[in-house]
Amino acid sequence: MNISLDRLRVSPYNVRRVVDEREVRRLMESIASRGLQQPLVVMASAEVPGVYEVVIGRRRLEALRRLARESPERFTELFPQGIPCIVRSFTPREAMLASLMENLQRDNLEDDEVAHALHRLEIEHQMSPQEVVKAIKVNTARIRKALETLEALRLGYRIRGPGRPPRREKAEKEITRKALTAASRIAELVAQSRRMGREEAEKMRSEIVKVMSGLSTKEVNYVFRRVRDKVLRGETVSLEEVKKAVKEVKAEQRVERTVLLPTWLIKSLEEYAERKGVTFDDALIEAAARGLRELQK
Repeated sequence: MNISLDRLRVSPYNVRRVVDEREVRRLMESIASRGLQQPLVVMASAEVPGVYEVVIGRRRLEALRRLARESPERFTELFPQGIPCIVRSFTPREAMLASLMENLQRDNLEDDEVAHALHRLEIEHQMSPQEVVKAIKVNTARIRKALETLEALRLGYRIRGPGRPPRREKAEKEITRKALTAASRIAELVAQSRRMGREEAEKMRSEIVKVMSGLSTKEVNYVFRRVRDKVLRGETVSLEEVKKAVKEVKAEQRVERTVLLPTWLIKSLEEYAERKGVTFDDALIEAAARGLRELQK
């Protein structure tokens, strides 16, 4: 049916959280040129009579709104009777699943958007991630990163961008996506070295997520390399050792600096690090400390 633009609003069950303004403009220009190629999928609002909520097509809705503002004559020419919509009788759970499936098939959702949708389905509708994957028939590998983010959301963490948090004490309930990925890889390494079962490894991963919060990207990489190098040497790594490494990094209060080093120095440091069984950063710090002591004599 055709529905006037002022009777359409975004559904609370639409899983898209971020709308790219450049994509909206591109869609607006496409609609202005060729018309609306796909109707919106909507459901009647349970709160406001006569209003319909857009379950699938949020970006198209934003593009239509922009077209109506910027080119009202063209909008009226294209949609004299209203916006073409498919009206469905969704339950809230069905609406969320439909929105998630549509956007995953288009492969245009961010990992944290998928994670928030999984989190809502888990909390509001008691669906496990495995049940969601089965219901929407999406390859599990596609949402692996989203599941990493979901773990942080379950623990009450906010996902933030890369780099060092401005104030450490305010960042204890924040974690970067890089830290989430590193936490998963560290958990895999520890589980491998200790031959843990799946359930035990997943429990340990939650603990690693907790201790990795508040670290900068460089610090995350440093902790990961320390654990990885131990495993590569055939050593067994425990959760307590991971916690110790994180504690040491936080206590050292390292500051990130980008410097240009000559190739010969980098090569020499890499060879020294491999020979000593330490990370490149540790080798560089040791060399700099020794050199500085010599200069101060």
